[in-house]
Amino acid sequence: MKKIIVIVIATLAVVGIGYSAIKAPSVKDQKIKVGVILPLSGQYASLGESDRDAMILAKDDLKAENIELFFEDDKYDAKTAVSAYKKLRSIDHVDALVVLSAPSIQAIKPLTDADNIPLLGLGETIVHEKDSVFQVMPLSDTLFPTLGKIYGEKYKNIAIAQSNASLFADNAKAFKKGLPADVVSTEIVLNPATDYRTEVQKIIAMKPEAVTIFFPKDDAIKFLKALRVQDPKRSVKIVCDFGTEIATADYEAAIGKDRLEGCMSTNIGETAMSDFKNEYKARFGSDAMITADFSYDAIGIVKTLAESTPKDKWISALSSSNFEYKGKASGTIKLNDDGSRFDNGPAIHQYVGGKFVNVK
Repeated sequence: MKKIIVIVIATLAVVGIGYSAIKAPSVKDQKIKVGVILPLSGQYASLGESDRDAMILAKDDLKAENIELFFEDDKYDAKTAVSAYKKLRSIDHVDALVVLSAPSIQAIKPLTDADNIPLLGLGETIVHEKDSVFQVMPLSDTLFPTLGKIYGEKYKNIAIAQSNASLFADNAKAFKKGLPADVVSTEIVLNPATDYRTEVQKIIAMKPEAVTIFFPKDDAIKFLKALRVQDPKRSVKIVCDFGTEIATADYEAAIGKDRLEGCMSTNIGETAMSDFKNEYKARFGSDAMITADFSYDAIGIVKTLAESTPKDKWISALSSSNFEYKGKASGTIKLNDDGSRFDNGPAIHQYVGGKFVNVK
């Protein structure tokens, strides 16, 4: 009987140890699924592909074997992004989200709020509040007011051509906010299906000194092509912005370098570190695009969270004033109370001799 009791106790002890190991795994052993929504086709495909490659590089480079990436294409369309998110949650059961397109971030935010999972934004939403969205990209809400101030000092009559989509309306409003009081500005709201040739005729008839174009890239180029044909003397100057810089080659091919010469732009300051840029180019044979360094560090942030914090506490951890991540690609990341990244203000660039250069 004593032998039987000893055997039973020993067996229970072994089973207990095994059960305990299964029941309470280390936080570091968490298997993490990250949903990534990028424009992998359409007008911003090159940007999305660069971000995707940067994340793949980060996963390998940071030895994040416990992280699995699930890529979805939103085609820079908010409705497509929402469908992609629902698939990522219901089928792939992702624990965190990384999103590039600002319209997609705005559309998905209510869903990640409800699901209590963090959304790491590589693009700007403009709206900043305490929620599930955390911006890895530095603030861009000062870009357009600064751009308005710059152009308001150059020209006193500016036409503001904008898409009827809310994001571009917000950008136009921010640009107008930066204009000095003595500048006359006229807003022209256009539907993407509009015949831009007719609208360009109307704008030229107003005799503005310059025109801004707040559209997605393809529509902006369509508008500028019509302007170039109907204003061959270039009496109306073009206002550039960071969208022009992202797709400079496309704009050059469409309207010519001469039409861009001298235009000014505001953009987020350079953040990509030399080691990252060199490593990216060695791996993929091309230069990393503007948000690739944020993409790389987004994976680093998730890895750090996975190794230190239970999944249901990730939003709290990112919301803490003590949160800081020393990114290998984009430098140190600290967040404001509203989840937006601290920033040093916009950089001012000018298109000179076929490229954008810094202006002091």
